[in-house]
Amino acid sequence: MRQKITHVVRLFELYGIGNHLLSLLPSLAKNELDVELIALVRQQPSPVVLEGLKKMEASGVRVTILPLREKLPSGRPGFTSIERTIDLVRLFRERKDRIIHIHLEYFGMPIALWLAGCKKVVMSIHSDDKWFMSYKVRTWLHIIDRIIGRYISVSDRVREYYAIAANIDPRKIERIYHGINYIQGKNREFVRKKYNMPADKFVFGIVGRLTHEKNIELLIEAARKLPNTHCVIAGDGELRDMLRRQANGLSNVQFLGFQPDGYELMPGFDLFCLPSRFEGLGLVLIEAMLQGVPIAGSRAGAIPEILGDGKYGLLFDSNDLDGLTSSIEYAMNNRSAILDTAIRAQQYAQATFSVQKMTDQTIRVYKTVEL
Repeated sequence: MRQKITHVVRLFELYGIGNHLLSLLPSLAKNELDVELIALVRQQPSPVVLEGLKKMEASGVRVTILPLREKLPSGRPGFTSIERTIDLVRLFRERKDRIIHIHLEYFGMPIALWLAGCKKVVMSIHSDDKWFMSYKVRTWLHIIDRIIGRYISVSDRVREYYAIAANIDPRKIERIYHGINYIQGKNREFVRKKYNMPADKFVFGIVGRLTHEKNIELLIEAARKLPNTHCVIAGDGELRDMLRRQANGLSNVQFLGFQPDGYELMPGFDLFCLPSRFEGLGLVLIEAMLQGVPIAGSRAGAIPEILGDGKYGLLFDSNDLDGLTSSIEYAMNNRSAILDTAIRAQQYAQATFSVQKMTDQTIRVYKTVEL
């Protein structure tokens, strides 16, 4: 019998979770599953989000859109579906025969699932958010466990962290790494010319959201300490203006804004840096690994896990500016060694982070929920 799956997600942009679903859902549909996406979006979705939803539909995924207010009462993602709880109850009741797979929502969606009487529920946990550990949130997460059939975590770090936070059996959580449809990027010279990066400088930088989590302030301070290097920051987010003010007067810091094909930038980097304060997985790390770009990442969240505790990239503490600058200087002065590490990382990523492996593991989880 054909499995019927409805994914539900708040989709305001197409960074980590959006790109993950753009890989997973079409692959599930290709594997003969009946796949639907209910997307909670802004009243005026960005062109990038709309284009992503069109790609979903073109791949055989049915899409239902629920618009949310532009100004939300809480910046925490777990609260954003509350205003549409009544609509979600109606939609879930109509889909009680389907597996409901929810993402990034811990309040409105579980309440709606309980009111709708849904029995086949999967929840993906995408991060190791610090607020999971507050007493009230931990209590709530333990309460909603009774309606969740299985969990999927994006890393072992997130699996262990959430099991402690929610006080649940970690065996109920399946770790499934994200898979990526690898696209060969352009060569270094092409990228640097297209994005006006200096041809003769050591370039380090990041592609990602400009948020507190990503700790991009540390990159700007590294550029201040290393004036002969060039720092590229590609992305957008709530800290955009603050970061630009911090970089005011630094000629070696370049902001590129949001780039829908961020992976295309990476071959222009001599070193991809992810100085996150916390990180559930770090999808951009995998994108950099697949393109053979050397990496330096903080010892936060799942970054050491993805980088093999230093086997596939350099590690530093997320609050350690000297550690970051030392990593950059090491990469500058040991080009052959850092490229050898990047090749090992590329081979590991190709074997580990495949879309088909992710799809097969996800389908196995759905089968256990159907029992």
